[in-house]
Amino acid sequence: MVPPGMSIGHLIRQYQDLAAERPESFEWFDADVVRALGDLCARLDDDDIAGPEQLVIEVPAFVEAELLGWLGALGDRLASRDRAADERDVRRLALDLHRRTGDEFAIAVAMSRLASPLTALGDLKEALALRRQAFDGMIRLARRHEAPRREDRLREDRRSEARWRAATAEAEPLAELLVRLDRPLAALRVADRLVKALDPLEEEWSAEPYALALRLRARMLSRTGSHAEAVTVAEKAVEWFRHVGVSFEVAFTLNILSDIHHLAGDLTAALEASRQALDAARDDPSDQVTLGLAWGGLAVRHGNLGQWAQARDCLDEALAVDAPRSDLRAAHLRRLSDVLGRLRETEEALEVMLEAVDIDRDLVAADPGRHLPDLAIDLVNLGIRYTAAGRGAKAVYATEEAVKHYRDLVERDGSRSVDLAQAYGCLAERLAENGQAARAAAEAKRSAELYRQAGDPRLADALRALGTYLHTDGDHDASAAAMADAIDLFRTAGDLPGLAHVLFNAAVTARVCGRIDDALARARESAEIYQRLYDEGGAEWDLDLADALRLLGGIWEEARQFEHAITSLDRAVSLLERAYRPGDTDRGEQLAATLHNLSRYHEMAERFDRSLTLMRRSVSLYGELIQHDPVSFRSRLASAWLSLGVYLWRTGGLDECLSTLRLSVDLYREAGDRAGLAHALRMLSDRTAEAAGGEHGGEHGDTGENGGEDALGMLHEAMEILEDLALQRPEPYLPKLAMTIDSLAERLCERGAHREALPHAERAADIWAGLGDTDCLVGSLHRRLFILTCLGRDTEATVERLTEVQEDLAHTVRTLNDVAQELLGIGLLDQARRHLDRAAALWEIHVIQHPDADPMPCAHVLDSMATLLSRQGSPGEAAAAQREVVEIFEAGASADPDVFLGALAVVLDRLGGYLHDAGRDLDALPYQRRCVEIMERRAAHDPSRRPSLVTALDHLGELLTVLGHAEADAVRDRAATLRAALPTED
Repeated sequence: MVPPGMSIGHLIRQYQDLAAERPESFEWFDADVVRALGDLCARLDDDDIAGPEQLVIEVPAFVEAELLGWLGALGDRLASRDRAADERDVRRLALDLHRRTGDEFAIAVAMSRLASPLTALGDLKEALALRRQAFDGMIRLARRHEAPRREDRLREDRRSEARWRAATAEAEPLAELLVRLDRPLAALRVADRLVKALDPLEEEWSAEPYALALRLRARMLSRTGSHAEAVTVAEKAVEWFRHVGVSFEVAFTLNILSDIHHLAGDLTAALEASRQALDAARDDPSDQVTLGLAWGGLAVRHGNLGQWAQARDCLDEALAVDAPRSDLRAAHLRRLSDVLGRLRETEEALEVMLEAVDIDRDLVAADPGRHLPDLAIDLVNLGIRYTAAGRGAKAVYATEEAVKHYRDLVERDGSRSVDLAQAYGCLAERLAENGQAARAAAEAKRSAELYRQAGDPRLADALRALGTYLHTDGDHDASAAAMADAIDLFRTAGDLPGLAHVLFNAAVTARVCGRIDDALARARESAEIYQRLYDEGGAEWDLDLADALRLLGGIWEEARQFEHAITSLDRAVSLLERAYRPGDTDRGEQLAATLHNLSRYHEMAERFDRSLTLMRRSVSLYGELIQHDPVSFRSRLASAWLSLGVYLWRTGGLDECLSTLRLSVDLYREAGDRAGLAHALRMLSDRTAEAAGGEHGGEHGDTGENGGEDALGMLHEAMEILEDLALQRPEPYLPKLAMTIDSLAERLCERGAHREALPHAERAADIWAGLGDTDCLVGSLHRRLFILTCLGRDTEATVERLTEVQEDLAHTVRTLNDVAQELLGIGLLDQARRHLDRAAALWEIHVIQHPDADPMPCAHVLDSMATLLSRQGSPGEAAAAQREVVEIFEAGASADPDVFLGALAVVLDRLGGYLHDAGRDLDALPYQRRCVEIMERRAAHDPSRRPSLVTALDHLGELLTVLGHAEADAVRDRAATLRAALPTED
């Protein structure tokens, strides 16, 4: 008697002792077996090999049977603990012992059991060889009929039944292993062989194995793409299971039939098969597991048809019959979370996923080997749900835990490396969504490397994702290289959807890098592929095609080819308008966004009426969408109102513009979109200041004083928001903060509060300098120079700084002239003169350095000087300066009439006016006549220039009248006639 609580290890040592004492009775228990058993016991923990008390009987056959039984139980225990390597060693030892006994059937079973841990460890070649031998042996043994006596025949029939059932059970893992090795036809041959072997049998017990064989054949036919034949065979299997009367097998087979219909693309038939599976499951009310599975399968089919509300109802039914803390309940919760996410019930989807993870953790505590994969995948799903709920940090934490578990799983089973690769990819996605592009790229590299090592086709998509994250991180060269590799892989595989997607991304990267030709080529090919997919697959591809057309339009915009941009977006709008139905938020969102962009392109082409029409349609559509999903579309509607306000302002509708911008501000505030709110406040501030100032004061609902205060208040609020955002994420909010500070300085200057404006202008300049943005830095320095001049402070350091940061002295000359123009506008003539003199001196130095320099900066300085001299009461000196301006523009107009002719007419008009003021009317007359001639030619081609022609005719008529010229009345009459024909403002 073995003492109570003795372990398997002690039992084995007892057997070893018996074998040593009586070797003649235990010949099969030789030194190799003794050594192997000893090594095994030494390596395993007591907990692994513990067992109940045993009796030691000194009968070799009994010892043999007991030892083999214990090795089988030990192997099962190790398998449940996911100890594949240890299980392999136990199963191999058991196989060796069975081979010594000569029991062919037991040997076949031992081969099958050894194949399982070998498969888990990735040794697929040996596993396949063992399963083939096991299956062949079981079939061969099942066919033997050597029983002459009746009692022997009965015993042989029972043995034959067991062997046929074992062969049937072995066929499935063998076929699945062949499928895993990408040999579906070989897997089908296994199923065919089993069906043919079982077909002649007439015994009643053979019906169930035969039905199982038919079901396996249906599945393997489907794997080879023979879906129609697979449907026929599966339906036959259903009938055989009905004959057998096993309701759970009927339900399970109907679910497989549903899967086959789904793979064949017949979603309606798939739904009907799942409904029949549910009916079959209801035949046995005691089998709650099968009933839950049937409800879950029906939910999947409703989901395939986009019937998410019905899918949710089915899953609610499944959960009502699931065991409280079961793996099946966790699976149904996982699926329900996805369905709720699609129904945009974000918080409920998150709560459901949290419950699934909680169940998984309990199950893992009880059986890690079996349930850890479920916990890992549910943590990945939890990350997705956290992201949808706007909790990015928790999404990252959940996915990081999933990656940790997948690493543990890979250590136990190397074949799971692709699962780890997928988890790395999910983590990269969560990190990118959380603004951590560099970390996302690092995780995506790990994902791609694992896919590469495994030879997995998902490598192409991993490289596409890697390229996207590298692009976001600013490493555009590495991004382009990753996407080029992905393009090659997708093209080689003939994966058109994948190729179109990565071409789209590569076009975006090329566009950002300024490689417009490359970007156009990539975007065009992407759009062409999506067009082909749309032509073949219809509505499934309309959103992708519209996206590609929008991108192509954006790249044409970069190339300043607005007609091509408009053509691309017109196609996208036409496509989406045909597909859109009320309540379709995906297509509605695309259509509204495309109308928005198309409106912008028409604005750039100066077709403001068309731009306004399109923008109003976009606003209207966003207004419909916000009724279905206020959270998602409130900010987008606010953005559309903002753009509409800008277009209204550009077409002169300042009253409606102000109302529209106020709506935008309110919507951004309601949405909690602080970045959008800051932008809208800045725009509204500009327009409010315009409405409150000068000739507009009092016309638009606000007095000048109150409107100006309101405008400042809006800028202060925008600045406070951007201060906070820039602390958290300098890019992109620090540049926006600097722009807002610049605007605040400008508003204060307009109110004469130069002392208050100065620190803002200086701070904006410091920010731009830190960002290395020279163009914007020049703008801030310009503002600072103007303010310092108004305050009577020293400006030398600022002028020197301008000279340092600009490319050459010509740019400094332009800036000094611009500041002088502003000073002239507020009557600071002496201060303006100092800057103009400095500009003239710098120009002389520039011309020495660059003899062939463009004279236009000099022309503008001379034009400003002429204005100054005229205001100081020196029209003669003003005319002299202006004559030099005319000469420069004459030369320009001769070289490029389209660019300079209009400006020449303006400076001619001014010269005529200065000469008239100087009392030199005869000298002024030819310049004024020339001005009118140019204006007439330009107005003939462009009616919008007629108001300028009327002004020029007025000046000429006045001059002719002073000179007593007979032509004066005719010129004045013509001016009056043209003025009367001009459109009147409402």
